[in-house]
Amino acid sequence: MDPERSLLRRLRERDERAFRDAAARLLETEPGPYEDAACAYSRLAFEPVFASPYRITRAYTTGLAKQVMELKDVALKHLRGTAPFPPDLVFLNRLQFGFFSVLARLDAEVDYHRVETAFCPR
Repeated sequence: MDPERSLLRRLRERDERAFRDAAARLLETEPGPYEDAACAYSRLAFEPVFASPYRITRAYTTGLAKQVMELKDVALKHLRGTAPFPPDLVFLNRLQFGFFSVLARLDAEVDYHRVETAFCPR
């Protein structure tokens, strides 16, 4: 199974450990501080699905942006084991920040797990 499908499958299953492993494979990291930070960021980015139903807030969106900055700091301090984010994920990340900012203003609780399952069927 390709890394993207594996990650989405683990997300739909809400399997924390398998999600982390799939994120590490997708990001092509090596064990260490950078992998830990990259997987933690990936997990936080999908918090609305894992903890669904979920209300995206400005605090959550701000925290996500701060964690990206922390991830960059870790990458600079620990060059070993780092790998650039795949280009598609960088683009998706930028879309996510904008989209989450809009959702935070709507202040609505949504079942993101159901939305994800409908959007990305097995």
